[in-house]
Amino acid sequence: MVRPPVSADLELRQLRMFVAVVEAETLTRAAQTLGVAQSTVSENIASLERALGTRVFKKNGRSLGLTEEGRALVPYAQKMLSLEREARAGVAAVGDRASSTLVVGTVESVSAYLLPPLVTALQRTCPKLRVNVEIGNCADIRRWVKSGQIDVGLLLERGSRRTEERVLLRTPLVCFKAPRANEGSA
Repeated sequence: MVRPPVSADLELRQLRMFVAVVEAETLTRAAQTLGVAQSTVSENIASLERALGTRVFKKNGRSLGLTEEGRALVPYAQKMLSLEREARAGVAAVGDRASSTLVVGTVESVSAYLLPPLVTALQRTCPKLRVNVEIGNCADIRRWVKSGQIDVGLLLERGSRRTEERVLLRTPLVCFKAPRANEGSA
C-alpha cells in the first residue's frame, strides 16, 4: 500500500495527546485528563496522523484500539516526551534559576496524608526543587513510571515484580471501636 507523503512535522503536543489517548482508551477521557476539549484532542490526533501519513487508532467498540503503526509509535512518543522533560531540566540547571522538578506519582491517600511532611522536609533540604504530584491508581502509577511520565511512584502495595521496589516506611494501622452504651457506666 502506498501511503501519502508526510505533510507536516511531528509536534510534542500531538505526541502528548496521543499517549494520553493510548492510556485513557477514549478521546473523552484523554481530554478530561489533559484538561482540554475533546475536539482539541481529536484535531491533534488527526494532525498527527496527517504528519505520519497513516492512521494510529482504529475504533474498537466504544474505545479506541491502536493500529500496528500506532503500537510502533508508542515507545517513541514516550521517549520523546521523556527527552523533552530532560531538556527542560538540563536548560534550567545551567541558568540562573537552577532548579529541578521531581514528578511523584501516588494514590490519593498517600498524597493527602503521608506525602506533605516528606515534601516539606525535602524542600527544606533542596529549596529550588519543585515537586509535582500526579494522582492515580496503582496500575496508572506503575505504567507512568515505566513510560517515564513520572520520576518516582509511591504506593501502599507491592507489585508482582519487586526488583525495583523498596519499602520506604511502615505505617501502623490502628483499630478501635466505639464504646457500647453499657460499657461507659460503672
